[in-house]
Amino acid sequence: MEDTKVKEDVLATFDTVAKAYDQVPFFKTSAQYIQEMIDLEPDAKILDVACGTGNVILQLASKFKDANFLGVDIAQAMLDVAVTKSHALGLNNTAFDCRDIEQLDMNVKFDLITCSYAMFFLPNPVDTLKLLVALLEVGGELIFTTFTDEAFSPSSQILIEELQNYGIALEDKDAPDWKQLTSKEQILQLCEKAGVKAESIEVRDIRYPMNVTQWWELKMSTGYRGMINELSDVAFDTVKQNYFKKMQEYTNASNEVMLIADTLFTKIVKA
Repeated sequence: MEDTKVKEDVLATFDTVAKAYDQVPFFKTSAQYIQEMIDLEPDAKILDVACGTGNVILQLASKFKDANFLGVDIAQAMLDVAVTKSHALGLNNTAFDCRDIEQLDMNVKFDLITCSYAMFFLPNPVDTLKLLVALLEVGGELIFTTFTDEAFSPSSQILIEELQNYGIALEDKDAPDWKQLTSKEQILQLCEKAGVKAESIEVRDIRYPMNVTQWWELKMSTGYRGMINELSDVAFDTVKQNYFKKMQEYTNASNEVMLIADTLFTKIVKA
């Protein structure tokens, strides 16, 4: 499948889940960690690519009110949520634009670029990494986040196995696999291919308990929704029932399963 079809599938999924996206707490936790990693000068220019509903850009813009922020995303529905949130916070240092991260054409350089949980979705992450570094001022920083290999276990494997019973297999999909950037070694390989050097790759634990209903709602608020929606009504009900039953085997005394969203924070400084 061509890259354009991959992007269309990703766009359709995130347009669909936009309104439910902010119900996922670990995005805000990750944004807080990014804030702790940076220190911005007044009038600094910041680009948040694949900004989604604005968790990172709004966290930073609320802290660094003398800096200038631009958030871009391929999904207009996500940006609509981000704009609404920005207005509610009374921010006047943010702007948003619907753009393809792989086709950014700008005549401005940025002091900081952030990219949260998107690099692994891209058909051409090497070229995109080159592009983002090229948009930095000398000494500017790029910070991007990816999940560790353990993230979302055992939930993801349970759901994938159930979907496979109906002929829907993740490995048959043309969309990139988020597990291609789950280790420091994989990230270093990406940086090497792009001709850049990672200054640091830090792992942060992001974990909290959720009941099985919350787990299912999480799956329906992420990229898995597109696969789930391929099911017939009868198959959907069966998959959901089996998912709940199998997840119940992992619950603790409080009837919850720990969500693991451990994250790698990669920082690149433009020489």
